[in-house]
Amino acid sequence: MEIKIALGQMKIVPGRPDLNFNIMKQMIQNAKSKNAHIIVFPEMAIPGYLLGDTWEQQSFLRDCEEYGRLIIEASEDIVILFGNVGIDWNKTGDDGRVRKYNAFFIAQNGRQLGDENFPYPFRIKTLLPNYREFDDERHFYSLSKLALELGQKPEDMLTPVNINLAGNNIGLGCILCEDGWSEDYNTKPVEAISAKGSVDLFVNISSSPFTLGKNNKRNRVFSKQARETEIPLVYVNNVGLQNNGKTVYGFDGSSTVYNKNGDVVFYSSPPFAQGLDIFTLDLSKGGSNLPKANVPDDSDISYIYQALNYGIQNFTQTLGINKVVIGISGGIDSAVSAALYARAIGPENLLLVNMPSIYNSQTTRNLAKQLAENLGCLYTVVPIQESVEHTIKQVESTPVLNPSTGEQSYLKISPFITENIQARDRSARVLSA
Repeated sequence: MEIKIALGQMKIVPGRPDLNFNIMKQMIQNAKSKNAHIIVFPEMAIPGYLLGDTWEQQSFLRDCEEYGRLIIEASEDIVILFGNVGIDWNKTGDDGRVRKYNAFFIAQNGRQLGDENFPYPFRIKTLLPNYREFDDERHFYSLSKLALELGQKPEDMLTPVNINLAGNNIGLGCILCEDGWSEDYNTKPVEAISAKGSVDLFVNISSSPFTLGKNNKRNRVFSKQARETEIPLVYVNNVGLQNNGKTVYGFDGSSTVYNKNGDVVFYSSPPFAQGLDIFTLDLSKGGSNLPKANVPDDSDISYIYQALNYGIQNFTQTLGINKVVIGISGGIDSAVSAALYARAIGPENLLLVNMPSIYNSQTTRNLAKQLAENLGCLYTVVPIQESVEHTIKQVESTPVLNPSTGEQSYLKISPFITENIQARDRSARVLSA
């Protein structure tokens, strides 16, 4: 059977289920107009993923539930696969708070599917990452813990979800992000589900941040899974920025389809772009009849540039920043920053400020001016020597009093401290103003 699959590589706004719902609704309507049988959205498509303590706000959880219900209602004439938080209001997690699952929802004809062989009408993430930007174990209850609670093995609970398309029964292996990166875990979700013998298609919904070379490794790992199980695999990731409270992460999308031989037969292009792609897959052939797709190399400097450019554009827009000021020294660090911002927000919105002291050569001043001319940016020179000397004089001429003896002394500014005064004068005084 040939099925049309819509890959909803959407830009997720963390903490805004209303905005994410609107994007999903538009994509669903578009997919229906193109006669797609299935539309796939990323992990945590409704709430966003890196939310910190927002996960502990019950009002937010109820909003996510409601918008999830509206997505399920929209599943007439199309199967919708999407990520959302799954909530069991009658149980608690290890922290005593309401139990939350990182969940994979399957909806068709206005109802949820999957509860005929599972405790909930959704699937649950088995492997919770707890490294670098991820803090899943703090907020979510894993399938591994649920299995232990129910006196079962995780492998016993990893079952496919059955859907019916035009009278054809199709088994879906529904996995979430880390479940596909199981090499170093004892539980192997893909292997466990495929062992049930009734899987026609694996779907991995992810919220996987950009890291250099990640997609090259993913293609090796996921290709191997598709090849060894002889089952095609669809991977859908999101784009956008998300903030875990410490770092802002960019998401590159790069949604991919693998045939049963492990070949990449579709790759969303370009990266870091929202889009809805429709892909036709012959399940009877497992996609083996399709030509291999061109897979970009994501390990070179051009991919770093794309990530930085995308991050700068989205971060400034999110904060409502339209204009940027950069201190320009004539050196490489500030030059790279200026070049990136000039491309990302436009040179007309960039002011470069050179702030020389007696220690700056005419060469570096000329280079700073030349850079501004090359980029077409606004440029100004604000000398700081006078203000630095004023600070040094003020500190060195102000007596320090010992109240117990009445003795006075004076501080002496070293050359090293003078350098620090220069740096802070540039940033805290000139640039901030």
